[in-house]
Amino acid sequence: MTVADVWFASSSVSTRSPKPIWPIGWHDEDLESMSSEEKRQFAIANKANFLAYRSGQPVEPAQLGTRFALCTGLKTPAGPQPFMLLFSRMVVTGETRALLEELDPGPLRFHRIEVLNAARTKPLWDGADLYVMQVLSCRREVLMDESPNLGPRPVDRTPDGQDIHMVYVSSTMEPLVVVPPAEGGAEMWLDDRLSGALFLTDRVAGALNAAKLTRGWGLRRCDVVTRH
Repeated sequence: MTVADVWFASSSVSTRSPKPIWPIGWHDEDLESMSSEEKRQFAIANKANFLAYRSGQPVEPAQLGTRFALCTGLKTPAGPQPFMLLFSRMVVTGETRALLEELDPGPLRFHRIEVLNAARTKPLWDGADLYVMQVLSCRREVLMDESPNLGPRPVDRTPDGQDIHMVYVSSTMEPLVVVPPAEGGAEMWLDDRLSGALFLTDRVAGALNAAKLTRGWGLRRCDVVTRH
């Protein structure tokens, strides 16, 4: 029996890519007027929302941000790309969204965002049509003990108490090891034990490639192994 390929979107967890674009409200200048206690409560709420987002749970758009801005003093990055990670939010272009909705790879949510320059006076990219994407499927199909490039110590815990590990992404990283995706299951899913790592079936990855929309995803083929 032929086992279908599974692809890891390495940019969904990349710690190496620059992150100069943050939601408005999260910038240092936005927090200056808050008291220490207000900042603490803000951080607690944001962490809860982010853990839910990385676990495939629906989060209200306002909690993820609807207006983003370049951080002061930083250069405008090239873009927009078909897939981007902005302040740990998965962001796609309108063209990418349209293709994914046509493919119907499982439950997804999108909300439109505005990305502004550092002065917040005009769009960072003229004509950009951008959306935060929520992937509402989570399956723990990565074989943690057999996958290299994972951090040796957990960096957090999932809502149900599982350890969360970072994935060290590099040009020479070894493939993650996964079991075959469940037949009939979603074709885009997260594994919340790996900082919300995003996975795609070969059908979805192939469609992105055919449409020339793979830029920014960092797609890497996984090692798919069967267990009897």
